[in-house]
Amino acid sequence: MIKTIAVVRRKPGITREEFARYWIEVHAPFVKECLPGLHKYVLNVAIPSPDGKEPDYDGVVELGFDSQEALTAAMSSPKWLSAERQASSEAFLDLSNIFSLQTEEHVIV
Repeated sequence: MIKTIAVVRRKPGITREEFARYWIEVHAPFVKECLPGLHKYVLNVAIPSPDGKEPDYDGVVELGFDSQEALTAAMSSPKWLSAERQASSEAFLDLSNIFSLQTEEHVIV
C-alpha cells in the first residue's frame, strides 16, 4: 500500500476538542467521498503524554492507496481540488504547519 501520511496542527483559536470533533464528524466523511481509490483512511488524534505534556502536533492522518498512480489520480481529482474541500480543511487546520510524506506500508504485526 502507498500512503500519504500528514502530521497536522489545529487552526489557532480552536480547542483540541473542537478540532477532534470537526475532523472526525465533519471533515473525515467529506474527505472519504473526495478521494477515488482510497483504501485506508486513519485519523490519529494526539493526546497528552503520560506525564501530561501537551503534544507538539494535534494529529496524524494516513491515506492509503493501491499504487502511486492511484494516489496521484485521487489527489488530482476534481472533488479533492474543489473549493468546498479546501474550505473544510481551512476551517480547522493550520495549513502552514503540516508535515507530510509519501510512504510504502510494510505491516509487521
